[in-house]
This record gives sequence, structure tokens and C-alpha cells, in this order.
Amino acid sequence: MKKGLRISIKVKTMILIVLIAVLISTVTAYISYTEYEKANEKSYKGEAYDLAQTAALLVDTEDLKAVSDRIYEIFMSVPADELVTSDDWGSPEFDAYLERYNEIYDMPEYKNVLAQLKQIQHEDIECMSCVYTSSYFKGNDGVIYSVYLVDAADDDDFCPPGVLDHVEGASWDLYDDPHAKLEPYITYTDAYGWLVTACVSVFDKNGDTAGTVNIDLSMDAVKAREKQYMMTIIMLMIFVIIGLCFVAVAVTNVFIVNPIKHLSQTALSYISDRDKGFGFAKLDLESNDEIGDLNRAFNQMEKDLNEHIKNIMEMTSEKERIETELNVAAKIQMDMLPTDFPENDRVGVCALIDPAKEVGGDFYDFFNIDDDRMAFVVADVSGKGIPASLFMVVAKNTIYNRSLRGDQPDAIMADVNNRLCENNEQGLFVTVWLGILTLSTGELVMVNAGHENPAIRRKGGSFESIVSEHCPPLGTVENLRFETETITLNRGDMVFVYTDGVTEAKDVEGHRFGEGALIETLNSPKLESDTCRHLIDGIDGQLKEFTKNGEQFDDITMLAFRYY
Repeated sequence: MKKGLRISIKVKTMILIVLIAVLISTVTAYISYTEYEKANEKSYKGEAYDLAQTAALLVDTEDLKAVSDRIYEIFMSVPADELVTSDDWGSPEFDAYLERYNEIYDMPEYKNVLAQLKQIQHEDIECMSCVYTSSYFKGNDGVIYSVYLVDAADDDDFCPPGVLDHVEGASWDLYDDPHAKLEPYITYTDAYGWLVTACVSVFDKNGDTAGTVNIDLSMDAVKAREKQYMMTIIMLMIFVIIGLCFVAVAVTNVFIVNPIKHLSQTALSYISDRDKGFGFAKLDLESNDEIGDLNRAFNQMEKDLNEHIKNIMEMTSEKERIETELNVAAKIQMDMLPTDFPENDRVGVCALIDPAKEVGGDFYDFFNIDDDRMAFVVADVSGKGIPASLFMVVAKNTIYNRSLRGDQPDAIMADVNNRLCENNEQGLFVTVWLGILTLSTGELVMVNAGHENPAIRRKGGSFESIVSEHCPPLGTVENLRFETETITLNRGDMVFVYTDGVTEAKDVEGHRFGEGALIETLNSPKLESDTCRHLIDGIDGQLKEFTKNGEQFDDITMLAFRYY
């Protein structure tokens, strides 16, 4: 294993303390700054709204209504394509648009309202930015605009009557309902900096809206104080963190780091000191805290570990003996299966078995009953490991010996079932597909005892499942009757038999291979060869590609035979 940078527990402890201190300080500073900022914003919003209400009371609403109505008349006379917003300030089109409103400056009502706003503008309010009136008009283009009426700002920031802005945000509330309260809001622009804006609607004697009075208060000074406040907190927290680190490191060195260092050195020298009699018992760490508990635990662990090492050495020797015997058993089991696959002018056969463990419960067999009949067997014993393998040996030999007597498959299966039920205290059973082929006629007599449906491919056709009545597995209940199924093979026909380990093989995501994928693979163009070997190898390769050579959970057994 590649070694990385070694960091001592002392350094790690200091890093942890620093991180915790930084985290606590950051959270504290953030909460403190946030609360300070909220208090400032609340104060300025309240002040701006109070000033806007005061201005609304001082403005002559009838004069403001007259100015608003005249500006509206001029506004509605402007063609839609000549409406220009403040976004185009200073352009020829913008200047031409504003010239339409020059007459407003001569209105006595305008001058009265301007004088009233100027009085408010020049009040001794340090953060006052500007006070102005506006209204909301819907133009010939169907767009709602915020329209400036009277602005008391100085020449540099003065906004002439008739200037248009698109209505955005909360201003929609005042357009829909002039009586609605628009909460003060804070904005930032490069031109004006931080501003808090409050807006209050005013109404004439008939209750009609005359416009809105707007107050802008500068928050640049308070934002500067907030920044200074934040820097003060940060500096204070840095001093607190440094002091806390010095104290914490000193304390942890005495009570944690140094005792753990001694434990670590003793543990690292365990192998070399074990035979010398040195160990954790020699450490003077009998304190009544977790370090003392850890030393006592290590001392006991050392004693237990020495005993475990002795036991493991004995168990390893025993495990090696068992593995050797299992390998021998697996070799014997595989040697019981036929591996000489005939390929002649009467029949061609090929089979494959891949146990999930050292020994398995699947088996296949094929043998000549006489000169004109040949038996084919594929079976799957319930369970795994040694019990299944022993039951497999008994089942295989019993089926083989009983078949040589020459009876039909149903009689063979009935007799084998009764023999397997005897003394079957473990409750094991085996699913079996047995077929007996008459070579001279092509007649295939089959019995399916709870096994997977085999597949058949007629010469020149495609593989399809042979669906027949399933009988119970062997070894479950005595005196069962088994039903046979008879088909006739034509020369060139091929039969494929398998266990459920094929269809239940899983990919890395847990998806099963399935019977549909098996039939599709059997009928793939690359497996159209006439030889059974090519078919078996192709299916095996497809399964390995599907499972990505992952963990195998069940035995896989396949057998194919072709009638010539």
C-alpha cells in the first residue's frame, strides 16, 4: 500500500482545535454581523417610510393631481414607437421625447409641488438622497410605466417630468391597488450606491390617486460602518483563536497526546518485545480515565492476541487440510461426469458445468442404454456445498443405474424418487430433466421433474422452448407418478437443456439474464453453427460478458445434443 504523508496526533489535534475554533468564530461573526445588518436595515426602512408619509402630508395633492393629469395627457399623445425610457438617457430620441413636457415647468401647480418637495429635500437629514413624486401610466403600447412627475433633486441627479421607467417588482402592487402599502426596499447601483427607498401614495379630495411620494435615503455610511464592524469582529476572533489554540494544545499534550504516544510506541514494538516480556503491562498509565481504560484494554488485548495467534496457526493448518480435501472432492465429482463428447453420424453432444463453489449440486449425464437408445440427463440439487454434492452423487448414480434397465422415463423417475426419499432427513431434493432418444426413429421421450424448460431448434428454424407438464422434483414425496412428453426429432434438430443458474445469472446491477435473453442468444446469428460445442461455448461467453465475471451465486450447467 502506498504510504502517504505521516501526520502526528499532536498536529491533528491542533488542526482539529483550530478548525473548531474557526467554525465557532465564523458562525458567531456571521450571526453577529447579520443581526447588526438587519437592525440597520430595519431602522433605515422605518425612517424612510416615516419621511415618505410626512412628505405625502405636506404635498398639495390637488396641485400634484393637476401635474399628473397634464403629464398623462402628453404621455398618451406620444405614439407608441416614440416612447423612450431612462435606459436611453442622453440619446437624441430621449431628448426629443422630453421636449414634449417642457410646458410642465411653467405650471403653477408644478412649481408649488416642487417648492414643497425642496423644503423636505433640504431638511437637516444627513442621509437624505432625494425626494420625488411619480405615478403609473399604461401607454399606447400596452406597457405599464413608472413616470416621474416632480423631482426635488439637485441638477446632477434631477429627473425631468415625463421620464419613463419599466415597472418592476413590488411597484406592480401600487399599480393594481394604489391603496396598497409598498414596503421600503434596498437597492445598490454604481451610480447611487446603497439606497433605501420608501413609497407612499397620495390621493386628491375625490379619492383618486394623485401619484406617489418617494424618498431615497443613502445607506453608504451605514454600510461602511457594517464593514468596519465586521473587520473588528474578525480581528477579535483571530486573537481568541490564537489564545485558545495555545491553551488547548498545552492541555491535550499533557493529558492526551503524550499518553497515546507511549501506547503507540508500545504497540509498534509489540512483535519485537513480545518474546522479551515487555508490553502494555509495563506502562505506568493506570489513570482513572479513558487513557487508563485504553491501557488496560490493550494489556488484555495483548494476552488475548497471543492466544489467538496460537489458535489461528492451528486453524490455518486445519483450513488448508479441508481445502485440500475439498479440491480432491471437486476433482472426483468432475471426474464422474462424462467429458468425451461424441460427434458422429448419429448424434452430437456437448456439455458444460461451472460450480459456484468448490463442489456443487448440478450435474449432467449422457449414456447409451442399448445400441439404439441414448439417455440425456440434466439435474439441479437444492442447496449448495458438501450436502448438495453428496446428494448429487447419489442421484446421478441412481438415475444411471436405473436407466440401464431399459424402462420408460416415467418408470425410471418414479423408482429413483422413492430411493431418494429414503433416509432424506436433510429434506434435499433434485430437479431433473430426463430424455431418452431412439436413434433409429428420432423419438424423444422426456420427463420434466420441476426443471427448466429445454429449448429445441428444428433444422433451418429457430430455438423455442419445449413447454411440457412439470412433475414434482425427486426426493420430495414417495410414490409420485410422472408424466412423459414425446416428440420426434428430425435429422438436424438440436435440443438445449440447462439449469436455472443460466437464466438467474446477474449483472453488476442485479438484473437477471432471464429466459428471454437466453432464447435470443440461442438464435443469434453468431451461434448458427451446426456443432453443439460452438453453441455451448457461445452461451458461456455471453453469460461471462453479461455478468462481467462478477460473483457467481448458483451452479451453471448446460447440455446440447443434435440428432443426425
